[in-house]
Amino acid sequence: FDPRLSPHDYPNGTPPTIGYASSSTTTTTLSSFTTQKIGILLIDHGSKREKSNLHLEGLAQVYQAQCNNNGDGKYEYVVKAAHMEIAAPSIEDGMNTLIEEGVGKIICHPYFLSPGKHATKDIPNLISSAITSINKPHIPVVTTDPVGTKLNVMVNAIHGLVEECLETLEEDVSGVKKKNEWELGGFFGDVKRMLEEEEG
Repeated sequence: FDPRLSPHDYPNGTPPTIGYASSSTTTTTLSSFTTQKIGILLIDHGSKREKSNLHLEGLAQVYQAQCNNNGDGKYEYVVKAAHMEIAAPSIEDGMNTLIEEGVGKIICHPYFLSPGKHATKDIPNLISSAITSINKPHIPVVTTDPVGTKLNVMVNAIHGLVEECLETLEEDVSGVKKKNEWELGGFFGDVKRMLEEEEG
């Protein structure tokens, strides 16, 4: 593409690269200079108990930090929390916040243990209504499966918590608690440890 030429000199459209005037013939795609901003909306039921709602917000902050610290720089993640009902922000409010922060895509995640009615019907319907109300067709919105559908992850998480309880019950003759040999690992382990550090 030569910016000095008229657009009429390209009857089939301009090439898919953007060139820069220089002595070099190398062209570079625009995507090489831009980082895609991805919005992630964690959605739970919502509670009258403020601490429950704050827990999801804390999880969103930890997840955002982990994604951006461990990523390859291709994406910048913006993670927010929203609630299906009872508490603010709503799903639509959460999506609007992500759009205001300049995301180009939104991934909604139902933070539910089971693929029940809320996760498979109510939340998708609310997301669909929000998409219609917001009316930003250039921003794609997709929804993941609920977290509880990852059985291997859930089994690891559950067993890690069970082992923690066993630690408090099983002590050797010296009164020293036995070491927990099953550690909650991976993403959930990191989240658990980071939340404990914040609360501690």
